[in-house]
Amino acid sequence: MNALLQAIAIGVPQGALYGLMGFGIALIFRSAGTLNFSHGYSAMVSVLITLSTIQWFLGMGWLEGHAALFAAIPVGLISGAVFGVLIDILLMRRVKHVSPASMLMITLGLLLVFEGAANLIWSPDYESFPRILPGAPFVFQGAGVLGEVRVIFRRNDLAVMLIALVISLSMAGLMKYTKIGLAIRARGQDPIGAQAVGINTNRVDSIVWAIAITLAVVVGILVAPITRVHPTMLMNTQLLGITAAVLGGFSSLFGAIWGGLIIGVLERVVDIFPALDGYETAIIFFLIILVLVFKPEGIFAPRQGRKA
Repeated sequence: MNALLQAIAIGVPQGALYGLMGFGIALIFRSAGTLNFSHGYSAMVSVLITLSTIQWFLGMGWLEGHAALFAAIPVGLISGAVFGVLIDILLMRRVKHVSPASMLMITLGLLLVFEGAANLIWSPDYESFPRILPGAPFVFQGAGVLGEVRVIFRRNDLAVMLIALVISLSMAGLMKYTKIGLAIRARGQDPIGAQAVGINTNRVDSIVWAIAITLAVVVGILVAPITRVHPTMLMNTQLLGITAAVLGGFSSLFGAIWGGLIIGVLERVVDIFPALDGYETAIIFFLIILVLVFKPEGIFAPRQGRKA
């Protein structure tokens, strides 16, 4: 029982990161109509910019400790938003009416460009990154139905869950109650109809790219203390983010978050069984195959989300 609860305690924050990554990927897919394979790599560059800003603050002696981290985070987030807007304006906008395959190839090319730039401008070395919430973990102990319960919660995991919850609620409010949210939803559902009612779809696409890459930067900053900072630090997170979007359904943005939570918990629960050690990824992708075969629109997609 303790092992299962501990697996859930670790899997939920991990899955929240997959879900946020998947949310951004699904957002771009619904708006631009392409799968962004450079998603995590563009965020990785922004994380490196954040780390360089931290080191600059520390080197100049202006800030110390976590003050430097929290002062550098806005720089990284803004750089992610700028990357998103530039990718859309300079590249995607020029080919989105030509061929979906062209857009896909551009994202694959950007993946290599961002990875090469990180190696050239910074280095392929692994760099440490400060935790958002450092300190000793919290230990919960109590009596349960099946005996004594003891679960350890890492402080950084608690920060991840809180941040993920705040972002999810903020995105829900943005999409449902604001004009830009309504414009994004209209653009994703019917681009021609959106233009007919006066929505500037080019502007909406740029905003979508900015939001999506910024969310990926948040994920990167939260992952960095665990993986450390290096050019491929978000490769697995991006892959599982795409998986979360597939599992939840690309037609349901928040389905990607639920899909990420399922994957994160499943990944940790599988570790409980020694016979399945090392097969976590295989089991997750077997689940994805089943979903694609029996419910290709995703398990959280609305009925109208099914496409012929």
